[in-house]
Amino acid sequence: MATAAIDRMCHIWDIEHMQCLHRVIAHETAVNSISFNDANVFATGGDDASVRYFDMRNLVYSNIIYQTRNPILNVLWNSENPNNIAILTKNNSNAIIVDIRKPNEVQTTLPHNAQVNCAAWYPGKPGSNVLSTSSEDSISNIWEVQPEEVGFMNGV
Repeated sequence: MATAAIDRMCHIWDIEHMQCLHRVIAHETAVNSISFNDANVFATGGDDASVRYFDMRNLVYSNIIYQTRNPILNVLWNSENPNNIAILTKNNSNAIIVDIRKPNEVQTTLPHNAQVNCAAWYPGKPGSNVLSTSSEDSISNIWEVQPEEVGFMNGV
């Protein structure tokens, strides 16, 4: 388990023994979100407008896999397709999808009429690329991420 905080830190916990295993300076400002890919790999998003990739086997280093102008509110790793991360940013009416193999080729959902506040990957079957988004416009959309297409995704 991991926790993130406004002090720039992420804490990795051993729940069974109720102790902190690792403390990591993850961002230059507050850390708003953390999401695990597997037992060793996780991503964080922060007020410094970056998404960072960490490997527990070497926590001295991290890679910035996405950067924008707006603070990152949420990072969601797709458990069915571990190459995809959904990113929600402040004041943005789209969800951003990053394939960690090609982080410069981002996809975005078509815009809602207001800020997207939550998203979730469909945990249906291995390789699933279905994302739902909800916004302050009181609308929920379902998107199918097409792995080879870059640009706007169409709703289902």
